Amino acid sequence: MANPNIILIILDTLREDHSHVIWKEIEDRGFHRYSNVIATASWTIPSHASMLTGLYPISHGAHSTKKIKADEVKLSKGGLITKDLKDMGYRNYLFSANPYISRYYGFRHFDDHYEILYHPQFKLISNTEWDHIRKIREIYGKVGKAAIHMLRKGDLKLLIKAGMDKIGIARIMDPIYKFTTRRIEKWPLDKGARKLIRKLKKVLRAKSGITPYFMLFNLMEVHEPYKENKLVRYEYNYNPREFENYMSQKIRRKILESYRDGVEYVSSFLEKLIEEIRKNGIWEDSLIIITSDHGQLLGESGKIGHGVFLHDDLLRVPLFIKYPENVKIRRMEKTDKKYISLKNLKRFILDIVGKDEVKEHLLYEDTVFAESYGINIKMDFDLELDLEEIEKWDRYRLAVYNNGVKGIFDPSKWDFEVLESEDGDEVGEMQKRKMRKLAVSFFKMGMNEGTLPGFI
Repeated sequence: MANPNIILIILDTLREDHSHVIWKEIEDRGFHRYSNVIATASWTIPSHASMLTGLYPISHGAHSTKKIKADEVKLSKGGLITKDLKDMGYRNYLFSANPYISRYYGFRHFDDHYEILYHPQFKLISNTEWDHIRKIREIYGKVGKAAIHMLRKGDLKLLIKAGMDKIGIARIMDPIYKFTTRRIEKWPLDKGARKLIRKLKKVLRAKSGITPYFMLFNLMEVHEPYKENKLVRYEYNYNPREFENYMSQKIRRKILESYRDGVEYVSSFLEKLIEEIRKNGIWEDSLIIITSDHGQLLGESGKIGHGVFLHDDLLRVPLFIKYPENVKIRRMEKTDKKYISLKNLKRFILDIVGKDEVKEHLLYEDTVFAESYGINIKMDFDLELDLEEIEKWDRYRLAVYNNGVKGIFDPSKWDFEVLESEDGDEVGEMQKRKMRKLAVSFFKMGMNEGTLPGFI
C-alpha cells in the first residue's frame, strides 16, 4: 500500500480514568482502545521526547536536573521520528498550543509550524525569533553589529519588532490582549483549540492531494489554568500542612469540575478535527493516534498538578488508534499483564509505513518504566515551603511495571519505596527479586549509554 498519512494527537494532561468522554466521541469511528498504557515521565518535554525518539528520558536526556528546570530543558539528541519520516518523503506539520512543543525546545524537522500559545500573552516576537536574535548576538557581540547583519540579511521587520519590544510595547498591550482573549476566545476554557482548527482547515485546503504527511497536534484544554487562575498551586505539594488547609472540599470540587469541563470541551473540538480530516478525503488512508503525554493529580492523593510524582493518575494515559483501511491487523492475545510504553509509538509508526499489515505486538512489552528526575520547575523560595519536603522529592526515582506489579525504586537507597500488586495481593519474594533485577538492568542501560543520573 502507499505510505499512509500519520496523525498523532496529544490531548495534553488527560489521565486514563477521565478519557471515557473521548472514547464515547470516537468509538463508532473505527478506533481501537488500548489499556495499560504508561507514559515515560509525568510532564511534557520528556514524555513527548520519548514518543518522538523511541527512548526513555535516561537515554534521550531531555529532562530536568537539580540545576536545570523546565524552561531550560531541551531535546538535543537526534533520532526524531520527524527526521525518519522526512527521509521517507513525508511533509511534517506541527500544530502546538504547548510552548514546550516547539523548535525552541528541540522538536525539529517540521516543515510547517503552527505554534498557538495556550496562555494569553501579547508577544511581538516568538520564542523561535528570539532564539534567532540570540544566535546573531552571540556571533556579532555588539548590538550595532548584530543589527547591521540583520539589515543586510533582510530582517528589517524582525529588527523593528525587537526595537518595539525593547521599549515596552508588548507590556503595554498585554493587559488589553488578555482582557480580549478572555471575552472573545473563551480563555481559559479554550487554550488554542479554535485557532488550531482554523489553521488545520487552511492547511488541508492548501495541501489537498499532497501526501503523505505527518501531523502532530498538542491540545491544551485539559491543562491548567482552570476557571480560577490559582486553583492549581504547585507549591502546596511541598508543604503538607498548607495543602490540607488549602484543599477544602470546595476547592477540590472546583478543580475536578474545571478538569472535566476541559475534557468535555476538547472532546467537542476533537470531533471537529476528525470531521475536517474526513471532509478532505484523507480519513481512509490515515493512521490516527490519540493519546496523552501524562495525567493530572487533582488533590485526591495529597498532591496536585503534574511532574515530579510517579502516581498512576499521572502515568496511565489513554491510547486510541484508527488504522488505515485495507490493512491487516495482526492482533495480540492475552495482553492483560502486558504494557504499552509511549516510547513504543515511534517503532510502531515506522513499521506501518509502506506495509499492508499492522503488527500490534510492537506496541507491547512485559516491562515498562517511567522516570522522575525530581522537581521539574523552579521553586519560589519566598513562599512558605517545607525544605525537608522539597529535599524528599527533588531526586531521581524510577517506576517499574511488570506482571501486574508496580514498584517505585529509589536508587539512593537501592531499594523500592513502594512495591504493590494491581489486584491487591501481596508481592512475593520471587517477584521482588525480579523487580530489583529489572531496575538494575534499566540503570545498566543508562551506564552503557553514559547517561546514568548522578544519584550514586
